[in-house]
Amino acid sequence: MDYSLFLKEAGFEVDNEEFMLVIPQNGCSTCVKKSYGFLLKNYESPKIKYVFTHYSSQKAIKVRLNVLGKEDVSRIGFIDLRVALENGLSQMYPSLLEIGKDGKAKVTFMNAEDGSDWQWLEEQMEQDSEPYKF
Repeated sequence: MDYSLFLKEAGFEVDNEEFMLVIPQNGCSTCVKKSYGFLLKNYESPKIKYVFTHYSSQKAIKVRLNVLGKEDVSRIGFIDLRVALENGLSQMYPSLLEIGKDGKAKVTFMNAEDGSDWQWLEEQMEQDSEPYKF
């Protein structure tokens, strides 16, 4: 996936982030709960940014994050569901973009029944940074 248009729509630039987690706010409730848990634990990590899609209100998401202790929303973006779907992302499951230096990203739907996808991502957050290579 070429993610440049996607990032422009989300109002983001990639600095040194290796990942972007796209969270469909009105998607699978268990998946959204896992996404928020991950976000709260890893919000300060320079390896990842977060984009919400399939939402009712940006303000409601910002308020929820504020209540959860995340007042600075600079690591959060929003993108229209249409744009997410046009880029092959899911409206039900979180989508993880592994960002390559070549302007492309590998997309993984975060819906493994055994939770191995989330476990793998947690491990990536703990490792020293090394950009994903395609």
